Amino acid sequence: MWNILLVDADPEIHAHAKLMLQPDFSLVSCYTGTEAIESLNQERPDLILCETSLPDMNGLDIMRNIAFQAGRTAFIATSQSGNTHRVVDAIKAGADEYLVKPCEADDILTTVRKCLTLKAALPYPKGATAARARINTRRLLAGESSAMVNLRRQIRAYADTDSTILITGESGTGKDLVAREMHGLSPRSEGPFYAVNCGALPETLFESEMFGSEKGAYTDAVARSGFFEDADGGTLFLDEVGELSPPLQVKLLRALEDRQVIHLGSHRPIAVDTRIIAATNRNIYADVDSGRFRSDLFYRLNVLRIRTPSLRDRKEDIPLLCYIFLQEFYEGNTVSPRAKQRTGRAPVKHFCDAAIRKLAGHSWPGNIRELKNIVQRALFLCEGDRVGPEHIELE
Repeated sequence: MWNILLVDADPEIHAHAKLMLQPDFSLVSCYTGTEAIESLNQERPDLILCETSLPDMNGLDIMRNIAFQAGRTAFIATSQSGNTHRVVDAIKAGADEYLVKPCEADDILTTVRKCLTLKAALPYPKGATAARARINTRRLLAGESSAMVNLRRQIRAYADTDSTILITGESGTGKDLVAREMHGLSPRSEGPFYAVNCGALPETLFESEMFGSEKGAYTDAVARSGFFEDADGGTLFLDEVGELSPPLQVKLLRALEDRQVIHLGSHRPIAVDTRIIAATNRNIYADVDSGRFRSDLFYRLNVLRIRTPSLRDRKEDIPLLCYIFLQEFYEGNTVSPRAKQRTGRAPVKHFCDAAIRKLAGHSWPGNIRELKNIVQRALFLCEGDRVGPEHIELE
């Protein structure tokens, strides 16, 4: 039976919850944040259903309090208000869902069952690694749109396997972040992670860079390992793999098939234990049909498949992404010098609803990368604490 901790100051909420959730779920009731934390010190529930405004603390502090502890607890935040900033705060704290009260019984049951089903099917790894992985996913692959929920589900499902993965998607959608997150959640997380931009490797250097070389193999050549060997025991991320020329595709195919590399200037094969994740922003299927990309290499790479969603397909995530980018720029001290001179410090900013509406109306050809640039420009243009539509410069 699933264990649920309900934290709310309103006795009526607890009475309704007992009628609604029992006997299918085991329910523990707490009326203050202090009671909830004491309960959590005794036993960890499977799910916390928590009001954000408690008599003694912000309910989201409970989520923050357990974020770095072992295990995985689903968290549903509830509140009388559904404004953008409160929702953003809840997601930032780690909430899986946000419900605005008064909630219909069916909505609560559906949300509870969804969170618990996901917890059962795709549990997070245990210990500090779990908390770190969760925070990284929320920050770097943030969003509660169905597209992003599905993406994170795929990442967690594929992380434990050594199978090769092909990530497709438009430029600026975070394919490199998906690869890094996959590595971070995998049993190889303590091993090396190497990212190689295949489109930037000159053909003359491809073999030595990828597979290594022996001294004297070519002019000024020294004995050295390549990326495949360097990533042994870890992950090798082949970004823009669709840009490889046909001759280089053949050489890559051979290494993938044999799981061995041969240094340039040598005949001795070297076994490698390297997981391969490849990515491309090209229409790889059209390239295979046209003969530009080898079908045998495609099928070798396309064992497991992930497509990163474009920003125009997940516009409901824009408010959260804006918040995350603002936080990133403040942490990196990217602030307006004039604002600093006038106030002595950088004013904390937020995006007003009109600014968010303007952003939501854009087509986003540059995806997340374009949004990040726009947020940074707005940070310099706005000297107060409110980013309005007049500060949004779209391409």
